[in-house]
Order: sequence, then C-alpha cells, then structure tokens
Amino acid sequence: MKRFFCLLCILALIVPAQAAELTPLSDFPYTVENGTVVLSRYNGSGTVVTVPGSYEIEGTAYPVVLVSNTVFRSTAVTEVTLLEGVDFKENSMALLFAQCSKLTKADINAPDTSDIINMAYLFYDCKALQTLDLSGLETDAVKTMQNMFTLCNQLSSFTGYESWDTGSLLSMYQMFADVKKLSVIDLSMWDLDQVVNTGWCFQNCTATQIKLPQNLAVISAGFMNHASSVAGSSFA
Repeated sequence: MKRFFCLLCILALIVPAQAAELTPLSDFPYTVENGTVVLSRYNGSGTVVTVPGSYEIEGTAYPVVLVSNTVFRSTAVTEVTLLEGVDFKENSMALLFAQCSKLTKADINAPDTSDIINMAYLFYDCKALQTLDLSGLETDAVKTMQNMFTLCNQLSSFTGYESWDTGSLLSMYQMFADVKKLSVIDLSMWDLDQVVNTGWCFQNCTATQIKLPQNLAVISAGFMNHASSVAGSSFA
C-alpha cells in the first residue's frame, strides 16, 4: 500500500497542471475584420475569463483583437488572462478593466504591447484588486497613462512597473490618485523628460515613499495634493 501511495505521489508531481479553460468565442459579440476576429464585449456568465490569441471559425484560425474600451469595462469579471497573440484595436488598452469592481486578478503580460500608445484608465476604479504584476508590459510607445490606477484603493502589491520604458510618455494625470495601500511607488528609473502633464498624479495617495527620477520635466498643479504621508527624505 505504501509503495502504491508513493507511486501516486510521483505521478502527481510529473503530470503537468491542467491548462486554463479557454473562454468560448460565443461569450463575445464579434466581427471578422481584415483577417482578425474583433471582440467587442464579454457577455458570458462566468467570472473567470481566459482569452486565447486566436479563435477558429469554420476551420480558419483568426487572430484575436480586443476593443479595449468596451470588452470588459464595468463587467463582473473576477479574473482575466490574456494569452500570447491577443492584440488591441487602434493600439489602445484604454479603459480595458475600468470599473471592474470585482476584479482580483489580471494577467496581461503575454500579449505584445510594443505598439500600444494609450493605457489611460486601464485599471480605473478596480476596487477589489490587491496584487498586480505588470512585468511583461512593453510601454516604450505609450503616450498617456492618465488615471491608469486611480481608485485602486486596495492595491497593496504592485510589481514589474519599475523598469518600464516611458520615453514617449506625455501624460500622468491622476495616475496614482486615491491609491491607498501601496507603501512605496518607485518611478526612479523612469524617463519622464517628455511628460507635459502630471496634474494630481498622487492626489490622496498615502504611500510613504514616492521615488521620482531626476529628469522629471513637469510638476503640474495638484501633483501631490493631500499625499500627506510623504515626508522628508522619503520624497526624492
């Protein structure tokens, strides 16, 4: 019996974990445009969503393109995973998860985001989001991160953003406004030489350390309005 039990243990270790179940195409209104399948809105009943890089329609595989400002916005999704190959219409991820008040997990590191120019309101008002890893995002073409994390007031663990390439970034308006649980926000490696709007960027943000680069071009009105926890040498 002991040998049989040990054999089961070994098999459990070597059998690969079951892949996440892909969300069916029928859960999305879609159109076929220029050889791609464009998903405009998630209408499925499930709250855990995994979007593949392509869907097969009548024997032909079509690459997936998301309409970011409608596909998940204000839905009841709790977990969303975007797999390699997923693309975004008009080079925009704006409002992708805006007002997804039940979202607790967003894995969006696999898609190629090197051509994305707009990440405004990406996680706006995601009140349930506590942890976030964005280490796979390519941001070198992004021009606006306006309100990107505004009202993520439960976000306490945020990684992968520290070394983003932000050389094209123009607007950080209210980017971290009302972020309440992060203790450190480290932008010291960011290139902010081109930024023209940092208005209210850290409004009501209660981080005790906010690290900024030496080449911060503009400090706009309300930059650290009511960011009362930041003091002394913690503000570099």
